[in-house]
Amino acid sequence: MAYKVMGITAGRKNGNSEILLKEALTVCEAAGADVTMINLRDFHLVDCTGCTSCASCTKAISQGKYNGCVLDDKDDKKKIMDAMLAQDAVIFSAPTYDLMPASVYLTFAHRSLSYETSFLETIGAIEHRDRVAGLISVGGSTRAWQSMALEGLQATMFTTDMKVVDMMLATRVSAPGQCLLDEKLMARARKLGEHIM
Repeated sequence: MAYKVMGITAGRKNGNSEILLKEALTVCEAAGADVTMINLRDFHLVDCTGCTSCASCTKAISQGKYNGCVLDDKDDKKKIMDAMLAQDAVIFSAPTYDLMPASVYLTFAHRSLSYETSFLETIGAIEHRDRVAGLISVGGSTRAWQSMALEGLQATMFTTDMKVVDMMLATRVSAPGQCLLDEKLMARARKLGEHIM
């Protein structure tokens, strides 16, 4: 069975986040991986309501049960998670508009508690996999204006129990597609793909 790698971006269509992600995925595919990519902007995602008092999410998990998320039938989060948890590796790529990952990514990530991977594996709801992740953060400014970008992405890996094997910060690429003019940046994305493999 082929090694499965999924790319998840939260950037604009054909924007720098998507371009750098595709560059990394191309390397994975050339190495024999079964590659898929989604853009979170193509999906309907509802904000977490923090309803931990109901019979779902953290309350159920603390009792050794799995009820899913009460919002599962209201948006596409479960569909994305089902695909993501079937992967061996995931590369996340998100733009940074103001210090941290874009809000569409954070909306997606904040809903992950009801899919807490180590718990789901413990109760046999999903098969154990030693999943790895790569992180790409992209912004138009310097590191100062992206100061929590990679850290924000990395913090969201805890719930899904993914080991981060590489992460890259792309700075000063404010115009759509501008990263294509920076061969060092494109090479760095390819290197991230190599590390994922």
